[in-house]
Amino acid sequence: MLTTRFRTVIKSRVARTIMFLSHISRTRPRSIHLRRFSSEPMSAIVSQLFNLKVEPGFSLQSAAFTRLRMIARLGGANEQYYGFDKGPSDRLCWIIQWPKHVNPANFNVDGFRESVNALDVNKAPQSWLVPFDSADLPRPGLTAPLTEFACVHVSTSTPSKEDAKSLHQTFADCYDAPDGGFVGGYRGTALNDDKMHWYYLGWVDREHHTKYAQSELFAVELDKLKPIWMMELD
Repeated sequence: MLTTRFRTVIKSRVARTIMFLSHISRTRPRSIHLRRFSSEPMSAIVSQLFNLKVEPGFSLQSAAFTRLRMIARLGGANEQYYGFDKGPSDRLCWIIQWPKHVNPANFNVDGFRESVNALDVNKAPQSWLVPFDSADLPRPGLTAPLTEFACVHVSTSTPSKEDAKSLHQTFADCYDAPDGGFVGGYRGTALNDDKMHWYYLGWVDREHHTKYAQSELFAVELDKLKPIWMMELD
């Protein structure tokens, strides 16, 4: 579970923003800021979200990190995103969009898992596996000017029908942000922690997100989830 206290979107509600990334890199050829190996639509995927604490001065172009991205690509992950948190500069977020037939938990070509662990100063990077029916669903959030990763951690793996509706509506309401600014994205429940609900959200800038987080609409569904949400992510 999360051991670092990142910025909290709200103080007494349920959602927690884990990272804000701008100019997120993605492996796409012929792009100035954003690189993505392939822009072709994909079928069902498992999105692996890594949260790593790296050494000061760590470079996204380092040989070790470049090698790992290439290994993941050889494993079928043609779409990857990575960048530093807009808050703590030692936080690296790396998203690998694995084809559904690949089990990320068992993928260890060329010592992949050990090498990923070595990037983290504590040798224990945090990782979640979030399934999506199509890579097209989260992609707008990942290719936006500002990408927000937020989570809702609840106390049950079998939320009621109403709670499940609120978990989804929390995402859907972003489209109705009073001042606009929401680009798109999607949400999913982690396979390796079915009480953790992840939101991949794209915004035009931080200001629009901040305005939405202070609006009444932002709180409507989150307040409904209070009876089942877990305060700490330890």
